[in-house]
Amino acid sequence: IYNLQEHNDELHVMVPQELLQSFSGDQSILYGASAMLRWMHDHRTPRRQFRLPWKMLFMGFRGFDWERCLTTNTLGGESPFTPDFSEPMPFFKNISDQVLYLQRGVGKLANTAEPLRSPVAILWSPWNDYISRLSRPGGRDVDGQTSEKFPFSGSWLYNTSYDFGAHHDCLALLKSLRIRGTFVAPEDVINGDLEKRGFKALMLPYSKGMSLEEAAAIRKFVKNGGLVIADNTPGIYSRFGRGLEESRLADLFPDMGRTSVISVGKGHAAYVHEQICGYLKRMEACDRKGSDEVAS
Repeated sequence: IYNLQEHNDELHVMVPQELLQSFSGDQSILYGASAMLRWMHDHRTPRRQFRLPWKMLFMGFRGFDWERCLTTNTLGGESPFTPDFSEPMPFFKNISDQVLYLQRGVGKLANTAEPLRSPVAILWSPWNDYISRLSRPGGRDVDGQTSEKFPFSGSWLYNTSYDFGAHHDCLALLKSLRIRGTFVAPEDVINGDLEKRGFKALMLPYSKGMSLEEAAAIRKFVKNGGLVIADNTPGIYSRFGRGLEESRLADLFPDMGRTSVISVGKGHAAYVHEQICGYLKRMEACDRKGSDEVAS
């Protein structure tokens, strides 16, 4: 996974690896790309150099590659080594020493441990990605607005990355609450995996497109005692992107213009109006609006 091009990338680049870990049952071996020396904030001070392998580990990676960089016309040859390849550059030695440390002792135990996940599912629907891209810059909202204010996905790597969209905001918000959720697909919801796998809550950060079967399964989950928390007007399109007269979850979220909670059967449905969406940007400005609402 290509990351590490900005400060605090464990917060800014986290959707792709969480998707892969969720859908592989945490059994995949993920590698992070450390990319080029001149771009990387984590190479610039000894403290950050020592931190890099540990950060990779706790982001769910089991290793990272080292790209060729600063070659040909700059002093240093292959950048991790001196020009004659006789010894490692200081920053590379700092990082390598930590990698070696992680391969033995308590580091080895951490490297083979399974992550602790909360019983919280986050719905991921591929067709919502398509809907969000087709809706940009104009879209349809529950109150007739014609702008897609909070896109499902959207980064400069449009074909490979899903960071900085509504699901990224959801992950950042849950991280603020010390919750690590698991992405699930519509097929999982329809097949009853929420109940089978012991999930207690389902997050819908961007589920504008939804099939009838998916809506019925979510409704059943709530009636049987589950909690569903939604933002971004869920169920106002079919899964093919056709606009609907009424949301397919209108009974769970009768008022999508404000934050509200209702009881349905043994469970609850909470609509948190614009509390999930935009959270990451607010949090970076030291505004935790949204996390308190969702926590309560």
